[in-house]
Amino acid sequence: MDCCGHFACHGHTLTRRQWMWSTLLASVGTMLAGGLAPRGSTAAAQTAENTSAALDVLRKSISVDVHTHGGTTGITSQAPPNDDLAKGMRAGSLAVACLADVPDGPILGRNAAGVLGALHTPEPGQLYKYHLERLDWVDEMVAHHGLRRALSAADLETAHQEGQPSIVGDVEGLDFLEGKLERLEQAHQRGVRHVQLVHYTPNDIGDFQTGAVTHKGLTSFGAEAIRACHRLGFVCDVAHATEDTVKQAVKVATKPYSCRIPRCPGLQQWVRRRSRRGRSAATMRSRSPRRAARSASGISTPALKNTSTA
Repeated sequence: MDCCGHFACHGHTLTRRQWMWSTLLASVGTMLAGGLAPRGSTAAAQTAENTSAALDVLRKSISVDVHTHGGTTGITSQAPPNDDLAKGMRAGSLAVACLADVPDGPILGRNAAGVLGALHTPEPGQLYKYHLERLDWVDEMVAHHGLRRALSAADLETAHQEGQPSIVGDVEGLDFLEGKLERLEQAHQRGVRHVQLVHYTPNDIGDFQTGAVTHKGLTSFGAEAIRACHRLGFVCDVAHATEDTVKQAVKVATKPYSCRIPRCPGLQQWVRRRSRRGRSAATMRSRSPRRAARSASGISTPALKNTSTA
């Protein structure tokens, strides 16, 4: 289950993000292989020139997909751990992917009006159990399927320099906390470094864009969660949150955060104004994930502590 809709293909349900992600990697791989035009044609010459320019950019820069579920056989699918993500990253010359576990995935679906959301209230512990199962899935991917974990800014540099596909552990929604901040520490120990506050399911963190407003923004527990994330070394993401939730999160934040889906009217301008005043800093989609990783652990700390179990 993804946050961006679905496509049906050959009897299987594909999310829009999964379809776009897999298609993009295939397209980039084809381009880099020079396979977009007949040999000897003007178009082929142009493709070769573009390929050279693209490779030059990739050699000089760390390429990061700041949010993915890993395609049709990824972390939100029913597929067992596999080599597809590592192969796709190599084909597309992608160094690092933020691989997002979706704790509320088991209860998501479309209602009679076609709106994606939680179809029912989860049972106590249900989303936490699913979250742990997905972390086990990632452990297997790292242990046996050609991926490394990126736990620090230095790991991003290494992934780029060595051409070794790496992942940043990501969680799309803190629904699994169920009021227990100690679960954040557990997630950090399991290799997660990026967390999104809300998704499609009502929780005790704050309001989300497609749901009913029940908290009028960020809750006191949500503020505690942000402080705990900063202390532990997570980058917080405010995607899917309402404008009020984001504005209140900015007031609590003492370190940069990310905003991958800034759809609230006027929000980007408001955040940038606050950033310039030095009250907080936002890491929008176009900004450096490496900078965010460094900031998450404190400017003076060169790397997040490696507490991975795999």
